[in-house]
Amino acid sequence: HTVEELSYIRVVLIPVGLTPFHCFEAYMRLLAEEARQISLDELDSADLPGASQAFPFQHGRWDRAQLRLSFVGPDHEPSPWDSLQAHRAPLAVLGLCHSPANPDLMAAWEAFLLEVQSSPQWRAALAV
Repeated sequence: HTVEELSYIRVVLIPVGLTPFHCFEAYMRLLAEEARQISLDELDSADLPGASQAFPFQHGRWDRAQLRLSFVGPDHEPSPWDSLQAHRAPLAVLGLCHSPANPDLMAAWEAFLLEVQSSPQWRAALAV
């Protein structure tokens, strides 16, 4: 690992509901290409949950700061080192849903939440 790789936030991607695997793979590739780095100066408090709270990135040189994301698939296996090396542990689980394949989006969302909450490896991660 390089020092830069240690700064990445690991995000597990999982298919939601009846999302076909070929669509899920296409969405994974798109995220890996387009959302690997997010500039903090593009974020706005309206994008955050509880938008009435103060924007946490209001002080400092955020014009150069970035969230760096490392996406892994649903087959990601936890490492015994995850608890000792924070860069290894997934901090978020992102569900990818292909809406034409999921006529009941609420049911797909609830199934996603149940899967994340029942998984010991993802229970501590943020589900989005």
